[in-house]
Amino acid sequence: MDPLLEPFDLGSLTLKNRIVTTAHAPLGYTHDGLMTERYLRYQEEKAIGGIGLVMFGGSSFVTPDAHSFFESINAGDPRIQDDYADLSARVRAHGARTIVQISHLGRRADDHATWLPTLAPSPIRERAHRTWPKVIEDFDVPRILAAYARAARYALEGGLDGVEVMAGSGHLPDTFLAPRANRRTDRYGGSLENRARFLVEVLGAIREEVGSGFAVGVRLPGEESSADGLSGEDCVEIAAHVTAHADLDFVDVMYGSGFTHRELAQQIPSAGTALGFKLAMAQAVRDVVDVPVIHAGRVADLATARHALREDLVDLVGMTRSHIADPHIVRKLMAGQEERIRPCVGASHCLQGNDTLCIHNPATSRETFIPQLTSPATHRLRVTVVGGGPAGLEAARVSAERGHDVTLYEAASQFGGQVLPMTRSARQSEKRSITEWLVAEAKHAGARLLANHYVDEDDLLKETADVVIVATGGMPDTDLPQGGGELTLSSVDVLGKAAPSGRTVLVFDDHGGEQALVVAEHYLEGQDNTVELVTVDEHVGHDVGHTIMPGYKTRLLQGGVTLTTDTELLSVEKVDGRLRATLRNVASDAVSQRVVDAVVVEQGTLAMDDVYEALKPHSSNGGALDLERFRHGLAQPESPEGSGFRLFRVGDAVSHRGIHAAIYDARRLCQNL
Repeated sequence: MDPLLEPFDLGSLTLKNRIVTTAHAPLGYTHDGLMTERYLRYQEEKAIGGIGLVMFGGSSFVTPDAHSFFESINAGDPRIQDDYADLSARVRAHGARTIVQISHLGRRADDHATWLPTLAPSPIRERAHRTWPKVIEDFDVPRILAAYARAARYALEGGLDGVEVMAGSGHLPDTFLAPRANRRTDRYGGSLENRARFLVEVLGAIREEVGSGFAVGVRLPGEESSADGLSGEDCVEIAAHVTAHADLDFVDVMYGSGFTHRELAQQIPSAGTALGFKLAMAQAVRDVVDVPVIHAGRVADLATARHALREDLVDLVGMTRSHIADPHIVRKLMAGQEERIRPCVGASHCLQGNDTLCIHNPATSRETFIPQLTSPATHRLRVTVVGGGPAGLEAARVSAERGHDVTLYEAASQFGGQVLPMTRSARQSEKRSITEWLVAEAKHAGARLLANHYVDEDDLLKETADVVIVATGGMPDTDLPQGGGELTLSSVDVLGKAAPSGRTVLVFDDHGGEQALVVAEHYLEGQDNTVELVTVDEHVGHDVGHTIMPGYKTRLLQGGVTLTTDTELLSVEKVDGRLRATLRNVASDAVSQRVVDAVVVEQGTLAMDDVYEALKPHSSNGGALDLERFRHGLAQPESPEGSGFRLFRVGDAVSHRGIHAAIYDARRLCQNL
């Protein structure tokens, strides 16, 4: 048997397989600390997809002074028991089990949610979450212990299978454990036994409250990502001590801490990080404890997960972000369709903004109106798609899965659109799997994908399509306020070639995404290049997530890139065989100039809409879209029989949209076509 599909006993629980999702906090899915239907469906989908254990409720808080920044569950509210019962029933109906994470967030709590001071063993501020904590007083400890016990009882009485105490990532218990956060000289500070005392007392209070037969575990650091943080040896010693002094059913090992944004970024590794890069850390903990060990961290594919189990590195393998990309991993594995699993590409799009959204699975966390599986249509249509980027490929895939007769035309020799240049660097190459998967799935569904096929309105009017979907993308916008845009390069121009050497380059970013950062990093791959990254925003990478941006900053600064903010590019002109760029600071209005060898402009794209505009007068709907129906993924109005084809456009052919928006456009349009 595949080790991933083996049953496993976790305390008194029998799990049907050894794949789990670890607890995290999907943003925006709770209301007043309670689960919404969106939250319930998001978790339920993984059970439908065959997973053995759904761990949920990351950073669920047990007291008002531990309120989460992440819109987490209020585990201290007795009303949560009804939600637990609902979720447990849904998950168990598909043979899975549930464990909730409970926590006091300590100094990383949201002190403005309740206007109560945060707490910590010592008055040391965490830079990432920026609160100044109150030092815990004697009377705080029994109050917090009772809150943990009460939250565990709510989980038990709500029908869940267990609780996990969060003691990593800068929450209250591990600030006691870490000497850099704990300067106490009483019974809670100094020696390892003293620093671990609070956590041992928390676990003891919980076990006394819930008794045996209810799983109790703890999430511990296996190593902190800081020179002055807990080392791997420290964490192994902590794990051995805690498991020896508390009645536990499992240990969940995590990497990193949350003191700074750089540490947070290392804690949740993104594309370019080796798969399973900290499994050895989890194994070191497993070697000294006598309870099962769970670990999640860049276990992005089944090959890595299988390796972790076969080599006895862990007992249960966490595939959390992988299930955001595809919650039906286990179902596909059991059906012999491992190659059809939608891959996690490490984009960390799920960690940006106010929703937990996958960069290329628009159904995740929208299950209430965007199903993970496409349903068949009642009658077959002939669908023509123009353009083979993410939007066009998704339109072709979904339409073909609906049972329609689909033909996609792509003018270039390769499918992928602007995903291709953005993924030519080794660190970004995983993201090419986005369009590779779409191509494979569209073909599997029966769509005809034709590369090297340029079509215009005359070609399309000769066809007898019922629906034409224009996904022709956009062209880079390099226009400048005072001229000279024709002398510049776009991100696509630069990333389509090997990095030159010995060049002085100015990269101008009026976009805020990863594009300009990737360009600047690309130039560092050449020899002796001098690079300045200029942005009109108040900081570089304005729209890049906080778990992604620190990595870029580290690489760019170590490579000598100059970062200039609050500055716009006005013009470029030729001077003695070089280029003179004129800049203006948008805060002071000061004008300055640079003389360089190349200027790269990143300002997004302008829609390539010639075909769309030419087809509009010939279509039955004039290209019109019912936005309210589109917004909710409902079918667009049918045209009268014999009135001609319906015309739509998606992705960058509308405006500069980005990968997720492009795919989401196509999915909403086509899922009820």
